[in-house]
Amino acid sequence: MKNQRLPVPRLLAISLCIGALAIAGCDKATPPAPTTEQAVSMPPPTVPQTPAAAPATAPVPAAYTPPSAEQLYQLVAPIALYSDKLVAQVLAGATYPEQITAAHDWLAQNQSLKAGPLADAANQQPWDPSVKSLTAFRPVLDQLAGNIPWTESLGKAYYNDPADVMNAIQVMRQRASSAGRLKNNNRIRVASAATPQNYAPAPDMQPVYAGPAVIEPPPQLITIEPVQPDVVTCRATTRR
Repeated sequence: MKNQRLPVPRLLAISLCIGALAIAGCDKATPPAPTTEQAVSMPPPTVPQTPAAAPATAPVPAAYTPPSAEQLYQLVAPIALYSDKLVAQVLAGATYPEQITAAHDWLAQNQSLKAGPLADAANQQPWDPSVKSLTAFRPVLDQLAGNIPWTESLGKAYYNDPADVMNAIQVMRQRASSAGRLKNNNRIRVASAATPQNYAPAPDMQPVYAGPAVIEPPPQLITIEPVQPDVVTCRATTRR
């Protein structure tokens, strides 16, 4: 078969189509570079940002709401007629309820210890001095450890609002005295005097509660001291 030659116009048209396709393919593979004006006006590429973690904040402790006067009377009633020194040990020890439980369990395992050996052994324990001293008063420690919810409430009230707790104790002593249940005997000496003008019920404590007084200081201040200065007395027992 003889080679047929295409007419020149048709050959030219085919060449133009092939050239156009080649140019179109180049346009898809490499887009034209932006002009200087376009490059200046184009915004910079955005980079995804990792959200910053919120700064950690310390929890805000809840404001302390003191019990009512009647509730405070009920809290302190079991200890109000103890000697002043024992009352101080009980109130301080009640702020450590977990240590009260530990001391009670330890005492149950060391029932043979008495007096000096007991005090020496208790001093080796990692407890607050008030809790160590209470090991000499087994009935008192039994009372505290046997009713931990009451102990916790008493300790919380004393830690946050010592003035109202001490004033509640004075009110309960006044009631007991009026009823004839608080008198001098061979173990304790009860004294009553006018409350000093600048009376501070718990001068060694820094109260958390700063609201109005729940119980005002009574007009008479009753103290309970042991007859023998080296003996701390409670209603249940006496320990040297």
